[in-house]
Amino acid sequence: MDPVTKLFIVGVGVVVLIVLIKFAKALIKGVAFIVLLGLAYLLFMKDGSLKVVEEKGMKMLFNEYSWTELEAMCTEEQETVKCDCIVTPVKEDLRARFSRRKLKKLSEDPELVKAEIKISLQNRKKDIQQCLIAKNSETLLRTMETVWGALEQVREQ
Repeated sequence: MDPVTKLFIVGVGVVVLIVLIKFAKALIKGVAFIVLLGLAYLLFMKDGSLKVVEEKGMKMLFNEYSWTELEAMCTEEQETVKCDCIVTPVKEDLRARFSRRKLKKLSEDPELVKAEIKISLQNRKKDIQQCLIAKNSETLLRTMETVWGALEQVREQ
């Protein structure tokens, strides 16, 4: 192969490589743009998708049905507001309403625990609100307002 042909092949290879790189950049930018549009649609256009995120947080808070799992939430530093303002008042209400033996028996029935936690949330609503306001946790307060609204709707039905 003569040097001119080799030079021509290398030149064509470089041009093809540059075109492929530009195409890959455009493809990646296009995919990223479509993903961002999808996220924007989910978060801003679909009513309630942010509420779903908040509600999932509350479900995660109260889907653990045993008392030890509720107390375990109070060991994590980032969960101190939830612990101080929600878990602790709920536990205090449950302890005030039930004996230790009754609480142990109650913890064996997840559906009953869930129902009693809902009652405790209603019973301690003012305490929870005051604590969340005092700790400047507006997001959690809005979430709890949603929870109380849902509890009221269930109660009315």
